[in-house]
Amino acid sequence: MGRSGRTARTWTSPASRSRSGVCKYCRERRLLCFKKLGAATKSCWHCKNNKVVCDTGLKDGRARNKKTVKTKSMIRAELKELKARRKELVELKRKARDTDEE
Repeated sequence: MGRSGRTARTWTSPASRSRSGVCKYCRERRLLCFKKLGAATKSCWHCKNNKVVCDTGLKDGRARNKKTVKTKSMIRAELKELKARRKELVELKRKARDTDEE
């Protein structure tokens, strides 16, 4: 115990905390999430004490920072579509020019 009567806080290394992120409860309240890796309990300290379901919300099916790999056939299809659009724009531009001249 220190001079102020408070107990010393123990430091937990970042490796002992979950790397998957902060749970929703802690994120909403801007708390430090104490979910330990390999622990028998699946909930963090705050969720366990407040009897709340501890959920990180990371398994929602969305890809994060995932680059799409384009195949040659996909690129050819896009190029074909762009050429068709360009052709349409050239025709529209020609028609607009013809109507302006009249």
